[in-house]
Amino acid sequence: MNPFGFTAVGLLTGMFNKEALTKLQGVEVALFASAKTQSDGLADDTTLELLSVASAEVQAGADATVTLTGKNFNAQTVAVAGGHELKPSTSTSTSLEVLIPAGQLAAGHELPVWVSVENGGSRS
Repeated sequence: MNPFGFTAVGLLTGMFNKEALTKLQGVEVALFASAKTQSDGLADDTTLELLSVASAEVQAGADATVTLTGKNFNAQTVAVAGGHELKPSTSTSTSLEVLIPAGQLAAGHELPVWVSVENGGSRS
């Protein structure tokens, strides 16, 4: 055990400390940036958000047109009513208009409605 050998190794290690730290920071950014992205590929700031559901008076035995208002809707956003995906007839980044078939509407029952990415992505 040579004390000069330990000193030399210590000096060499200190010389490359900044480069090693920079590389570790790059690895950390790469790993944790992907963790912030959801499994459906939407970044946190583009999470679907449903704010309201509105419709005209619903008649028994008739289809109902429903307008969903929210945030971050896109071309893959669909409405889900009673577990069935419904493609919108019109859509913008803040609203969807969908037709709910009469068969899904039962008098005196609530029908859960939410928005999702087509084929089962995120739910709001």
